[in-house]
Amino acid sequence: MADSEEFWNKWVVNGAITMYVSSIVTVLNVGIQSFMCIYGLSAFLQTPRDLRKGRLPYIAISFLILTLLALTSAFELYRQFTTMYFSGPGEEFRQAENVMYTHWSKVTSQVLMYLYMTIGDGLLLYRCYIIWQNAPWVIVLPGVMYLSFIGLTISTISRDSTGITLRDLTQIGITRKINSALSMFTFLTNVTATSLIAYKLIRAHRDFSKSLPGRNVGVYRTVTRILIESALPLSLFGFLFALFGVLQLVYVTKSPASALPFLTASMVVGIFYTNFAALAPQLIIFRVTTGRSFVRHDETEFSIHPESRLSQPIAFHSSTISGSNAVNSFTSRVGEELTKAGRVV
Repeated sequence: MADSEEFWNKWVVNGAITMYVSSIVTVLNVGIQSFMCIYGLSAFLQTPRDLRKGRLPYIAISFLILTLLALTSAFELYRQFTTMYFSGPGEEFRQAENVMYTHWSKVTSQVLMYLYMTIGDGLLLYRCYIIWQNAPWVIVLPGVMYLSFIGLTISTISRDSTGITLRDLTQIGITRKINSALSMFTFLTNVTATSLIAYKLIRAHRDFSKSLPGRNVGVYRTVTRILIESALPLSLFGFLFALFGVLQLVYVTKSPASALPFLTASMVVGIFYTNFAALAPQLIIFRVTTGRSFVRHDETEFSIHPESRLSQPIAFHSSTISGSNAVNSFTSRVGEELTKAGRVV
């Protein structure tokens, strides 16, 4: 009995801490995305009309994701404040958290969160389709997993809104399994699309490097492009989230105390995963709206390698002569020319 009480006390403390951290990270994420959306819109409006083609939908999606994230944050802050204000420490807090789990604010925030995650994964799949347009069959597998993720989100929202999620121990077990499957499907969707995009980008970079062996193609900048375009950080957090979700499902059947580290790790990683689910597509959109990434299949080469564009910045040869010596040398030559012409300088 004492062990069970100690477990719940630790669980409540860890839950309260992660709730607080989640609020900070989400608000910070909203601020970052607000800057990116406004800057991207400003860059779009300053772009000539003939170069804006295909970029307006990205602007709309960018502001839509920001709006969904901001509303999710607002509803979550309301729920967290209500839970903390109208409860006490320990068991009282846990009971209040369970009551608020089926509250309209929780259900609404969850719907909005799944919505921007669906939009983000859909954007990643669309980018994968663009870059693999010559072989569209490769996106069939991530497409099926994406549809499975959507189906599970609908099931989760339905269970939460009707109060089935935490009704009894049997339903709690089913909820854990659904959540684990949900995280697994979204992870597999992300990692498959990420692998396909990264493979294409790395292969294109390698081919381009071979075609111009004597030219610096900017390895580090290319790595940055690959990381952003393939949403690799999102896949990494998705993998950890799915892993800890499975581990807690395995250990909770043995002993709740042994599952506590995995439960806590799952909550912490989940904070960053859900926030990166909104930030990763924003980073891709930011590159598109600022003209650094492709919109159509025929633009992928220019996006991967800006050095391959026909028009390049003019680079002047830098002289080894210092600024003052260069001016003096130029003045002396002018004086010599004028003296030869019969004029005194």
